[in-house]
Amino acid sequence: MKQFEKSVIPIIESVYSSFTPLEKNIADFFIHNTKRMDFSARNIAQKLYTSEASLSRFAQKCGFSGYREFIFLYTDAFTEGTHHSTDCTRHILNTYQELLNKSYTLANEDQMNRIARILTEKSQVYVYGFGSSGHAGLDIELRLMRIGVNIKAISDSHIMKMNAVLLNKNCAVIGITVSGHTGEILQALRTAKQLGAATILMTA
Repeated sequence: MKQFEKSVIPIIESVYSSFTPLEKNIADFFIHNTKRMDFSARNIAQKLYTSEASLSRFAQKCGFSGYREFIFLYTDAFTEGTHHSTDCTRHILNTYQELLNKSYTLANEDQMNRIARILTEKSQVYVYGFGSSGHAGLDIELRLMRIGVNIKAISDSHIMKMNAVLLNKNCAVIGITVSGHTGEILQALRTAKQLGAATILMTA
């Protein structure tokens, strides 16, 4: 099993919706490419029928100083042919490795440390979520309960509303919504914050 690697692909995907059509074309190339080649700005600009300046703007929108920094990290984590494994077991391992690498790339360690402190300092933690997010909440409940966190997952909207008004500064609430726009979850978090509880929003 490979070690965790920083990859620029999750970063591209995380800001994809903000790209112009031209930038999306550039993004699609880097996301789906599986062949090592001459990744110089001149060659890629010719290949994609764009300009080197457009590549630079694309890289900056991804959070890099320029194309040179972007392509250095892209090639550093690049593994040729990872999408074409024929061995079933190896393919599954590679798929999970890619998921772990994406999570590792996007993880903010300072933020993770703040969340860890909240979960260990608060006397009661609640997890709110509906549907698949509710199932994820139950999984979080089981995992954190095993390490001694006093936690309860709630997936019923009526119970959630009743619970939210009973919170205080000794509580923490984790709200899970894949879209980031589930009204009842966001409102419950706002209510919890107004009552002094620590709030954490988990979204895709």
